[in-house]
Formats: sequence, C-alpha cells, structure tokens
Amino acid sequence: MKIVNKTRWCTKHLRNIIKQVAKEECVSLKGAFFSPNCPSGFAYYRSVPNVTLKLPAVKYGINKVALAKVIAHELAHCQGVHHRAMLRTSRYRWGGKWQEIFAWADKLALETKE
Repeated sequence: MKIVNKTRWCTKHLRNIIKQVAKEECVSLKGAFFSPNCPSGFAYYRSVPNVTLKLPAVKYGINKVALAKVIAHELAHCQGVHHRAMLRTSRYRWGGKWQEIFAWADKLALETKE
C-alpha cells in the first residue's frame, strides 16, 4: 500500500492503523494520503480503495479510535456504501457503539516523526 504522509505523524504507525481497518473491512487498500488539517476524510464511491485523510496538527493530539472509524467510513464509500445506508450501523456513523467497535485502535502506537 502506498502512503503519502504530509503530516508530522509517524507513517509506520498510520500504516498499522489503516492496515487493521482495511483487514476488518475486507478491503485491499491501494493507497492513502494524509494531510494536515481538521480531522476528516474523503473517498470516491465504488473506487479503487484510495483514501484521503486529514489529521489535526500534532499540538492538538489525535483520537486513534475516531481515526479508525473515519478510515472505515471512507473505505465503505470505496465499496459503494452511501451515507443513507451507513445510518443503519454504528460502524460508520458517529452514534451508537462506534467507540467500542474501534477501541482496539487505542492500543496502537501513534507518535510524531523524529
């Protein structure tokens, strides 16, 4: 998987998080682009699994559980899932038990680049 990381977060750690989410989503991710900004993501519907993720600046920290959820949400778009369908599951929306679903991400490292 090709990762373009324009942030100060460690690429190896980002790769570990995104690989775990892709494994859970049963998606073979082709690439990811990380840019500094407010936390958000973007992916085309029914596309080759490539995602763009915007991460907060290092000084603000990052919620790894929320990051894993955003990655899963964007990978669902790559598989053709629209927002209306995502409302039916806690896995892709900001309600329900998404924090429990992605709690594993808190155990993974995510440090800044040296």
